[in-house]
Amino acid sequence: MVFFDPGLSPAHLRGLKDHKYTAEGTSITEVYLQPFWRWSVTQLPLWLAPNLITFTGLVINTVTCLAVILSDLNCEGKAPPILYLLSGIGTFVYQTLDGVDGKQARRTGTNNPLGEMFDHGCDTFSTFLLALTGASAGSLHQYPYILIAYVFIMEFLNYAYHWQTYVSGCLYFKKIDCTEAQFCHIGVMVAVFIFGTSVWDYTLPWFGIPLKFILAGSVICSSLMNLASAFYIILSKGVGKNGATVADTSVLSPIIPSGIVLYCSVFYCVYSPSFIMTRHAMLVFAALALPFVKLILLMMVAGMCKTPLPLFDIVLIGPILTVVNILLGVLIPETLLLIVVAIFNLYDVVYYCIVVVRQVCTYLEISCFTIPTIHQTTPTSSVTPTTQSSNNNNNNNNNNN
Repeated sequence: MVFFDPGLSPAHLRGLKDHKYTAEGTSITEVYLQPFWRWSVTQLPLWLAPNLITFTGLVINTVTCLAVILSDLNCEGKAPPILYLLSGIGTFVYQTLDGVDGKQARRTGTNNPLGEMFDHGCDTFSTFLLALTGASAGSLHQYPYILIAYVFIMEFLNYAYHWQTYVSGCLYFKKIDCTEAQFCHIGVMVAVFIFGTSVWDYTLPWFGIPLKFILAGSVICSSLMNLASAFYIILSKGVGKNGATVADTSVLSPIIPSGIVLYCSVFYCVYSPSFIMTRHAMLVFAALALPFVKLILLMMVAGMCKTPLPLFDIVLIGPILTVVNILLGVLIPETLLLIVVAIFNLYDVVYYCIVVVRQVCTYLEISCFTIPTIHQTTPTSSVTPTTQSSNNNNNNNNNNN
């Protein structure tokens, strides 16, 4: 059943066809990972499409993360230890496949704008899953406000990264970026597998606070620092008229949809009559944090197509309804409403992705998951260190598919 048509307009498609990928900066670990990625891509057959590589990594990452999430719906750290280890392995597999997809695209001569769009879309959903899995591994259920800050700051930071690209037309990579964050996630998963989630309850003798505060606090503080850096770019590097966005709109306009989600989420978590965060944390995040995935996808499309970002989207209705329900005296049982909103959010995100990918494939006359036979025989270009360095292929910019 289709509730609406979020398809791309002709203006979107024309802008996408003219899109040129631009990136600046490299992360610390990229230098060390590049040789491994270059070797890995040579092990892949030429008939394997870059987007299929990315999607395979996402499926593996999704399955391993969902295993943790569904085993620990309240972020109590109760998932079996082996599932945390599998989540860490799944993250490494995703990171590796995400690191070679762009190389496979150049190797087969199948670079196109869909590759960048597909790659970033997968990264966005993966980041959401890693945030929830990390919340479980950190066993943050005893501190709901820290848990709320942990998840929503991470999601807003991801939004801000794409916001700065929408403003500047360039994807900026910092010394400590997504690849490093993924390695930290892997480290946490391995630690939990070996020592159990109770390791975070250990109190540091010098400070008198449990390790889980250090874990969550370091994530929150580093995210706030990166947010400050992102907003510096947002406020100072607009490439449109008079410092506007790539679509010549206000650089501050993206705060409207994200602000709605943040306000509704904080309001609901604080004023829920049953303080439902303490009973159904993962359900709350599926209803109130998952909308960020859709907003980031809209931002990414707007930036690549150089079109205005929609300031309201149907995905915002769910968070608004949760607030209205409280203001009206909880007309609908909270758990029931959250389940309905979460299901609709997932439907909305998946449906939007399918429609956009199909439209882009039709417009560019390409296939998403297959490579034309002409590109399956001989590599079109060698994957050399110089070529890869110039393309800044860390975990997020291996997307020139």
